[in-house]
Amino acid sequence: MEKYTSSSIYSMQDLDQFIKDAVSKIENQDEVDAEEWSKKEGWSVEHFNEKVRDRLHEAWQIEYELVSDDEPSIGEATMYMSYGDDKRDDVTSETTFDAIINGERTATTRLESWKGTQWWIDLKVGDVITLRDTKINLPTSRRIKVRITRPAHKLIPQTVQEIL
Repeated sequence: MEKYTSSSIYSMQDLDQFIKDAVSKIENQDEVDAEEWSKKEGWSVEHFNEKVRDRLHEAWQIEYELVSDDEPSIGEATMYMSYGDDKRDDVTSETTFDAIINGERTATTRLESWKGTQWWIDLKVGDVITLRDTKINLPTSRRIKVRITRPAHKLIPQTVQEIL
């Protein structure tokens, strides 16, 4: 269905459908697909349910793809978390950084309460960023580059505009 705008002219039938769609989306906004989230992030569904589900109101997801090191980068961020026992069964990588390299991770979730989240939210489709595998910048830190393929979006929209 197309996006509705204030400058568009619609029939009563169109407006009726718009209202039905809006109500349906609002009623179902708590239903985040944990399996879909897990496939993008590499974490297990159990990890999502234990660590993320209760914080969905402040969770933003950003999707990306691995690109060549030759691409110019607009900034650098960290990607150093160890999956431990919380990774999906089909993920072989031990860290979020290695999962990106191995094609097992194509997104990250950032919470509004975390330092640096606004930087992630401000990224646009096509932006290339450098990811580092250590929390602090070390001479031995490994780096990769990713291109943003879907900008930050709330896992649960908070406004009608975000829902529609």
